[in-house]
Amino acid sequence: AILTSNGSGTVTINNAALTNANFFIARNSGVQTISDATWTKVTMGTADVDDDSVWNTSTSRFTAPSAGNYIFSYVVGLYGDSGAVGPIWATRFYKNGSLLNRGTYNGISLSSVNMTEKYAGTTCMLALSASDYIELYAYFNVTSGSPAIDQTTQMSGFKIIG
Repeated sequence: AILTSNGSGTVTINNAALTNANFFIARNSGVQTISDATWTKVTMGTADVDDDSVWNTSTSRFTAPSAGNYIFSYVVGLYGDSGAVGPIWATRFYKNGSLLNRGTYNGISLSSVNMTEKYAGTTCMLALSASDYIELYAYFNVTSGSPAIDQTTQMSGFKIIG
């Protein structure tokens, strides 16, 4: 419990219960080449912070150790080679292998814009059961050139206390 009362008007705060749990920061450790116009799992094989071992660096997924509400944030750097031109880029969370309607979508007609570097990101809260897993996917449709995910890509998350 975060707060307790002795019944006589004295309230005690449990400071130990006020720490966020299951906190992680994972990132892409290099450029990830992706297929054009295909939802592709973002690989983040480096965990800079993962005290509770909730991020799996080999599968690039977060697994909830317990039920609760979790906050997730990400930023994905999408780019193409110097000649890449693209009209659509998007990112989405997947929960237990299924697409969630949470993420970013940028579908502006950019057929004449050089897609050297574009960023997509969001923050959202998800209610998870124990053993639910979250992954990040990206989509980049270019009319020419080769799409990729750059090394500035990262994702973080934590369980909300209370």
